[in-house]
Amino acid sequence: MKQIYKILQRADLKNLKRKYTVNMSDQPKSTITFYTNTGKIVIEDYGLQGEYPLQDLYKIIYKL
Repeated sequence: MKQIYKILQRADLKNLKRKYTVNMSDQPKSTITFYTNTGKIVIEDYGLQGEYPLQDLYKIIYKL
């Protein structure tokens, strides 16, 4: 949890795209919801190729 907290402290979540996709079929999909003081941010990532901090979070959560 400490690693995730440190990653999220450095991340600019508000400027991340809300949807990431790849042009290949049968890829894994992740939907992540971040709750902030001002609301929530929902990010869908088909193919698990989203930009920072998503890649680092996937490595921790999914142990890729």
